[in-house]
Amino acid sequence: MEKQDRRVLTVDELMAWAANSPNAVRLQNARDALPGGLSAAMVPVLVGWGASRISADDGHYVLLTLNAGGNPVAGTTVLCSAKIPAQGVESVDFVLVPLDRLGKRALIAHAMLRFVFKKGHEIELLTGAGVGAGGDPRIPDLILSWEAWRPPGVPYDALKGLDPRAFDLTLRAYAGAQRFLEDAVHQREWYAYTLQLPGGRKALNELLHVGLILGDSIARRSLDRLLQQAEARWRQEVPPTGANRAEQDSQWTKLREVLNSAQVPDEPLPGDAGIGYQTLQRSCLTMALHMIDVTVERLRAAGDTDAAKRKRLQLGPMEMADWMEELAHADPLGIFLRAPFALWWLVRHQEVLPRNAIKQLEDAGLLRRHGDEIVVNHYNLGGTTPYGEVYDYLIR
Repeated sequence: MEKQDRRVLTVDELMAWAANSPNAVRLQNARDALPGGLSAAMVPVLVGWGASRISADDGHYVLLTLNAGGNPVAGTTVLCSAKIPAQGVESVDFVLVPLDRLGKRALIAHAMLRFVFKKGHEIELLTGAGVGAGGDPRIPDLILSWEAWRPPGVPYDALKGLDPRAFDLTLRAYAGAQRFLEDAVHQREWYAYTLQLPGGRKALNELLHVGLILGDSIARRSLDRLLQQAEARWRQEVPPTGANRAEQDSQWTKLREVLNSAQVPDEPLPGDAGIGYQTLQRSCLTMALHMIDVTVERLRAAGDTDAAKRKRLQLGPMEMADWMEELAHADPLGIFLRAPFALWWLVRHQEVLPRNAIKQLEDAGLLRRHGDEIVVNHYNLGGTTPYGEVYDYLIR
């Protein structure tokens, strides 16, 4: 496929999106960007709080940016709006996706949370499924995945990510099967550890609540910064007078008002350096653990006696070591000179490694067991998937 020229979404397009447009948005992964340059396909969780009804018996969140389609081979993403049941979670898996060849003992892995909903309480697509024309709007599971938000076509660089200003932090939401497909294209496998939190299903629904609040609040702060920068550049480039100047100026104002109209509670973030992604302090792994830890602490504060007995999860030091940011910008000699500091730090803080994350969850009693064994399911495209055997439902 030819390299695509960058296309930045216009203010009018962003307004249609932010105003809860009923249309699904199909994006080119390697081309489409938001003002400010970050990938439109990687846009974070955004909750339509005004349309959500969390406290009702049949409470729900309205999620505006669910990745529920597209084709990873063709490089497209389809973002839809969906209704997420607030009390419908049946189970949650802590999913490790090894990026090396060591399987569940991986030293390098992606981590994310998979929320599985009770039958009859599935996610309901509000756009993009042909609802009313025979389409099936139901999705059984939701993946919440913390990632480094970067421009279209730019690969992730762990070394560069040691600088917390290099990448923004984004919590992406996927239909489970869509994320599994994207990982399968990369020949990646899933190791899914079933969580067992104090408080049972109430805690699992609280974990969903914590994740959506965290992801949405960080998204709004990041988007507000991006729009401020983009608006400042626009004002410099567009003549101060003209027929369209006042109208466009009004659109920028409206867009920022829509973005900031939902005041959601602040939640603490690990680390001491803003809200950017950081390879060791605020990675996919540490943020997934942070969501779990915050949830258990909220249960503890609410008087749950079982939660009060659980060990706190260790996310690593909250202060950045000087060598981290230096290493992100070092030349080969600088990397060589700082490597001993990095190795010594990792020896002392092995809690940031994937295999130790599982041990932490086990030691805190937060993983389900079957007898003496931790419950873990191994999924891959050539064997069993979370949805059964692939060849049972492929059209062939």
